[in-house]
Amino acid sequence: MFKGTVTNLSISYDALNESNTFSRGDVISGRVTFDVSKEIKVEYLTVSAKGKASVHWTESHNDRTISYNAEEMYFKLKHIFIQQSSEQNTLQPGTHVYSFSFQIPMIELPSSFEGKDGKVVYQLEAKLHRPWHLPKTFFKEFTIINPVNIQCPELLAPQMASKNKTVCCLCCASAPISLSARIERRAYTLGESIRIFAEIENGSTRTIRPKVHIQQKQTFYARGKERSHVKKIVTVEGEPFFSGKTGTWSGELPRIPLDTSFSIQNCGILKVEYLVVVYVEIPRAINLSVEFPVMISSFPMVLPMYM
Repeated sequence: MFKGTVTNLSISYDALNESNTFSRGDVISGRVTFDVSKEIKVEYLTVSAKGKASVHWTESHNDRTISYNAEEMYFKLKHIFIQQSSEQNTLQPGTHVYSFSFQIPMIELPSSFEGKDGKVVYQLEAKLHRPWHLPKTFFKEFTIINPVNIQCPELLAPQMASKNKTVCCLCCASAPISLSARIERRAYTLGESIRIFAEIENGSTRTIRPKVHIQQKQTFYARGKERSHVKKIVTVEGEPFFSGKTGTWSGELPRIPLDTSFSIQNCGILKVEYLVVVYVEIPRAINLSVEFPVMISSFPMVLPMYM
């Protein structure tokens, strides 16, 4: 690229916490570093901090491939170290270090995310331009999380739901199967377990089995269309309920994996949502289920006053 004259280009930043994450209003500080083997001229050197969401997928319609794209920009901050008119355009051999500092805007920002058809990315970008050379650009991503006050009453309130159905055998209908379930609250953090409490009545002649899973739904929006992907995160099942049995089932899902994406509800072109689905599996019939929307956040925190 620069025929060995400029080497070891890197951009780094200082972590603010053990999880190496940032939130709106935080200051991100770091350095641009590179080595120069002989005296060179530089037109300019800049570093930027920026954040955006982007969505892309393709679909085939009547032998045509249509692309769906959308982008949402959140911020772009820029610092200029060297300008073309500057007296510092000439760099001597050695290691050069340029320190920078940006305050992340105090605005609503979705958490960092990498999905099937879209992503939310925050990154640092450094550009070095030299006369008669192609510009050199290098990047460093950093993670932003959207702080959610999971201690608010709405998110701490339990959720409850009930359903029942009858199962037919030839022309006869059995007594109903009923399911009543509840979970402790609506918001959870990474590493937590979700406890399920259910009452089940099996009036049918079949053996049924209670199960529960966390379901993630990614939805992407572009050009008036949407595209979704659903997957199970964790699953657990209980002991079977034989014909005529009535009882309770208390289940506990495995801990929410630490690499699970956070809920995203504050982005205009993509969403990440979660459901806790409690159901009884019925042989040769559609399952009986109840669903509870839940929010998955980082760590419990109370929002600052500016929120």
